[in-house]
Amino acid sequence: MQEFEKKDFTKILKKNALDGHRWMKNTDSTAVRVYDRNIEAFPVTVDLYSGYVRVVDYSADGMADDDVTVMKDLISRFLYTEHDKIIYLRREKREGREQHGVSDKSLQVCVRENGLEFGCELMKYTDTGLFLDQAGTRDVIRSMSGGMRVLNLFSYTSSFSVYAAAGGAEKTVSVDLSNVYTAWSRRNLDRNGFLDQAKYETVASDAASYLRSAAESGSQFDIVIFDPPAFSNSHKADDFDVQKDYMEYLHMISKVLTAGGVCLFSENLAGFRFEKALLKPYWKIQEITADVRPLGFSSKRNGLRVWILKKVADMDRIRSAESRKDRKMDAEKKERGPRDAAGKRERRERTAGQREERRSSWRDRRDGSSYGRDRGSERGERRDRYQGRDDFRSSRYDERRDDDYRPRRSYDDERRYGGYRSYDDRDRDRGYDRGRYGDRDSYRQRRDFPGRSEGGYGRDRDYEDRKRAGRRDGRRDWDNDTGRAYRSFRDRDGGERRPYRQGEGGEGRRRNAPKPYGYDTFMSTKKREGADAFWLRNTEIRKYDDEVDE
Repeated sequence: MQEFEKKDFTKILKKNALDGHRWMKNTDSTAVRVYDRNIEAFPVTVDLYSGYVRVVDYSADGMADDDVTVMKDLISRFLYTEHDKIIYLRREKREGREQHGVSDKSLQVCVRENGLEFGCELMKYTDTGLFLDQAGTRDVIRSMSGGMRVLNLFSYTSSFSVYAAAGGAEKTVSVDLSNVYTAWSRRNLDRNGFLDQAKYETVASDAASYLRSAAESGSQFDIVIFDPPAFSNSHKADDFDVQKDYMEYLHMISKVLTAGGVCLFSENLAGFRFEKALLKPYWKIQEITADVRPLGFSSKRNGLRVWILKKVADMDRIRSAESRKDRKMDAEKKERGPRDAAGKRERRERTAGQREERRSSWRDRRDGSSYGRDRGSERGERRDRYQGRDDFRSSRYDERRDDDYRPRRSYDDERRYGGYRSYDDRDRDRGYDRGRYGDRDSYRQRRDFPGRSEGGYGRDRDYEDRKRAGRRDGRRDWDNDTGRAYRSFRDRDGGERRPYRQGEGGEGRRRNAPKPYGYDTFMSTKKREGADAFWLRNTEIRKYDDEVDE
């Protein structure tokens, strides 16, 4: 762990803690998140729960003991918390149907959120009983629940039901499969003064079973809260996968919703695909994710999305893309029949035989005659006809003399290079002379760029002649390859010098020739006798105001 990583961790921790304390003071709350795996060196979440700090490690192998000690020290100093109130837990990733374990230790605290009280367990379970990222969504439910009948599916500890009851709901029904969480829900309702169990009902049941029974009995609700887990594999009910099953649940929810009723659908699964186009005929959809964005949660880590679905018509039975795919696979498996050990062995043997047959076929086709006859192509027949000859020549070149013939690489080279016998023949026809220009790259470079030599930029022969002529008669030539558009030039046949003019027909402003690189530096020098550059000889010396004539 580097020092700059510790510094960045404390900066984020201090800033989020300051914002969190402001929010808690304004909303009468005592629980907030202040760090959410923002730095790779600290793959943890840090939450405040009524004076306690709960740290959950999400790394694959867990942080080293020395790093945990350093992290606890930083948290204690920057959050002003005693060491014995910092709780460190590891969240191990589940594999297959494995479920999170339950610890023997227990620490129960009571926290407030927007003026309502909730019981939380900080050590026994993986989750505490209150999802802090849903604080804004719960407040939305409280604002719209006045006089409404509210159904809370997958209620967990019924924090949504408590908010709905606080908002003046006529009736709330909280449904969860776990008896532990159903009892927890009852305690949360009683803690906030909602003691009437007939009005604020808690039901330990599977959500799908309850919806089917409610539709059969004719029960109607104005608001349905559908906040399911991403995946559930309880032994009491069928497996639940939100990506595959959410469409089926929305179909059942539409059966128990009143006309114009509202379903609040939220999900925290990363990469969740919401098929809005299939739902538009039945629901008026509004996404409120940006309005309920949680405080202290990283936008990269938190995948919470929230929609408000207003019922327009009873929904037909529509299946999601994942559900349709699974049903198709199940039908194919059923059609193939059971896969016993004998069937698997037979399929493996058949597959191995087919693979060996393909390999044998390719071995035979690698031989010249067999390969040509199998393909039945002209090339194969030609190969069969000339097989065994040392030097293969096509009939097209048999009439050539032996001294003119140069062997080609293959028949394809002839077609690719337009019938040339070799690279040398082709280059000779194009005017390339190996003795004069050396290798082919140098020839191509000089051919495409006449002013460029092999070692860099050079001068062509005409330029050198004009330069020597200018030295003899005392004239200066300012020709420069870097200023082609502005320089003056001579006619190719040795005509008089004519200036370059802008515009058609030679009309426009006359432009002076550009000065060569370093011209101004040389002009400030008073002595020209030792100058090597030819353009500095026989030039007038420039004098400045502060200099005295010699």
